[in-house]
Amino acid sequence: MAHGGICILLVAWVMSASHLCLVTCTEEGALQLIDGETGFQGILRIFHNAAWGTICATGWDFNATQVACRQLGYPGAALSSIPFDIVPPSGDVWHNNVKCRGNEETLEDCQSEGMVARTDCLQGAGLVKIQCQVSNYLGCIAVDDGSPALTGKSQPKDPDDLSVVSCIEKCRMGGFQYAAVQAPSSCDCGTYGEKPAEMGGEHLEKCNLSCPGGDMEICGGPSHASVYDVSQGSCGGKTMGKNISIVSPGFPGKYSAGFTCRWEATITGNSFTTVRMPVLSLTGGDKVVITQGGETRTVVAEDTFEETVVEGVTKVTVLFTSEADSAGAGGFMLTFTDDSYCPPAEITNGSLLVDDVMYRPRDIVEVQCDPGFMPYRKFTTCSKSGDWYPEPRCIVYNKWNSWEFRRTILFISLIAVCVLFLMFMLTICYLLCGDTKKKHDGRYYGINTDSGERHTHDGETSPKEEYKAVGMEDAGDIDEEGREAVIPLASEVDV
Repeated sequence: MAHGGICILLVAWVMSASHLCLVTCTEEGALQLIDGETGFQGILRIFHNAAWGTICATGWDFNATQVACRQLGYPGAALSSIPFDIVPPSGDVWHNNVKCRGNEETLEDCQSEGMVARTDCLQGAGLVKIQCQVSNYLGCIAVDDGSPALTGKSQPKDPDDLSVVSCIEKCRMGGFQYAAVQAPSSCDCGTYGEKPAEMGGEHLEKCNLSCPGGDMEICGGPSHASVYDVSQGSCGGKTMGKNISIVSPGFPGKYSAGFTCRWEATITGNSFTTVRMPVLSLTGGDKVVITQGGETRTVVAEDTFEETVVEGVTKVTVLFTSEADSAGAGGFMLTFTDDSYCPPAEITNGSLLVDDVMYRPRDIVEVQCDPGFMPYRKFTTCSKSGDWYPEPRCIVYNKWNSWEFRRTILFISLIAVCVLFLMFMLTICYLLCGDTKKKHDGRYYGINTDSGERHTHDGETSPKEEYKAVGMEDAGDIDEEGREAVIPLASEVDV
C-alpha cells in the first residue's frame, strides 16, 4: 500500500512537471497562429508573462505582419485581405498599437503601447489576424489595362477554376519560370528578364483578391497581378538563393500518394542560416529527409521540427517520399533564411567604408564622408535588430570638432594627467623621505675648550649656542668668571 501511494505521488509529480514545462519552456515573445483554415493564417497569439495572449489590431500594418510571419518561419507576409471569421479566443490582450519598421528580428523588438482591455479592443479594431506567404510568392506587379501580366504566354482560365496551384502547374509544364494570376480569370506565364526582374519582389500592397478556385490563395487585385515562382508545388528541382523555400508537391493543397521528390538547394547568403519547417502535416510512413553539412535529419508524421541555425552550410538536399497507399496530407514547407543583417546604410554626403554589402550583427564599419564633411562618429556597429548604431551620418567639416582635433586634445590631456601624477608622487616621496635632525638619547655633543676633548651637554643649550657663546664678540652677556673659565687671558698663557 505504501509503495502504491509513492507511485501515485510520483505519477502526479511527473504530470505536474510536464504541465509546468509546457508553460515555462516556452520562450518569452514566442508566436503562434490559431483557428485559421490553413496553417499559415489565423489569429496571432504571443507568449508573455507565462501565458498566451492576443494582440489588438489598432495600428497594425503590413510591416508588423512581415515581422510576425518571418518570426513564425514563413518567407514573409501575404498581402491578402481575405476575411476569415474566427471566434476570438479568450485571454489577455498583451499588446496594442504595435509599430514595426519591418526589419526587426522579432515582434518584441517593435514598439508597443502594451496591454489593453479586451472589451475595448473587441469593440474597436479587433484582434490581429494575419496570413503569411506560402513558399515562392514574389510579390505584386502593376498590369496595364488589357495587357497580360507577363509577356511569355497567357493561359485563359475558367473564372470559377482560377487558382495559384493550377496556374503554376500550367506555366511549369510550358517551361516558364514565373506565373502571374489576376482575378477573375487571368493566368500569365513568363521567363527571367521580364517584369518580375524589374519588379524585384517588391510588395505594393495592391494584391488583395482571393482566387475563385482557391479561397485561401492570392490572385492579384484591380490592375495588379500576384507573381509566383513555378518551383512552388513541384516534385523536386534545383534552387539557389540566400532565402529558400521548399514545399511538398501541390502545396498549399494536399499531396498525393506514390511521390518521391528530390530537391537540391544552394544557399548563397552569409555563413549563418536559420532552418524552419512552419508547415508540417504528414501521414503514415511518409517522410522528409534533410541532408546538410554531412548531417542527415529525418522527419516523419507526428514529429515536431525545432528551429535550428546552421553555420557554413551551402549545399542542402531534401528528399520527400509518400508511400503508395498514403492518404495524403497538408504537406510541408521547409525554409532556409539568411540570418539577420544590416543592409547598406543610406548616408547623406557619405557612405560606409565598404558599401553595397550585407553586414552581420556586431560588425563594426568605418564611416567615410565626402569632401567638406566629416563623420559624426567615425565608426558604426551593425546591431542585432538590423539597425546601425550609432546612426551613421556626415556633418559639415569643422576642424574644432574633427576627429583629428579631438584625438590631439585627448593625447595632450593624457600627457598632462601623467605629468601631474608624477609631480604628486615626487611630492609625497619628499615629505616621507626628507632629512631630519639626529637625536641620540636626548643629549648634545661638543668639544671641551680646555682639553680639546669631546664632551656631552645634558642641558638645554645646543652645541651651536655654546659655540656662539664662546667664540662670538657679543659674549658680554656671560659673567666674568664664566669668561675667564672659558677664554684664558693672553697674559696667562705661557710663552
